[in-house]
Amino acid sequence: MTPIHYLYLINAGVFSIVGAGLLLVWQRHRSQTFARDMGLATISSALLPIGYLLHLLLSARWVPIPTLLALLGAIPSLLFLSSGVLRLAGRRLSPLAAVSIAVSASLALALPAAGNKLFYWPILYLLVLCCMGTLALRWLWPKGGV
Repeated sequence: MTPIHYLYLINAGVFSIVGAGLLLVWQRHRSQTFARDMGLATISSALLPIGYLLHLLLSARWVPIPTLLALLGAIPSLLFLSSGVLRLAGRRLSPLAAVSIAVSASLALALPAAGNKLFYWPILYLLVLCCMGTLALRWLWPKGGV
């Protein structure tokens, strides 16, 4: 393994530690659903660098495994992040929005050629986060919450 491979492992470890810390906060303060959602999103995100690492290390016949790991990390991560941001604004993630996010994440990770996955996934991820943040800001601004 090269030094860059170890960075993937460190990244997964940091995601796991931060996520566990947020879940411990939520365990003590159950009303902090934002901490729960962010903790679950962060722990789910730990699967992404593991998937990328396996993509680099495994032979071509094992390609479905890294993609599956990325999907299992990406979809819950985006859903929990979106849910957490919307909860700050006193809203809930609608089933239609959740399905749209899940389908978009699946397409962004499954359809592009192997070399382009690292291009399309971050674009989708940032697009969803920016949209959720903008909506929360719009809903919080009139209430004086921002």
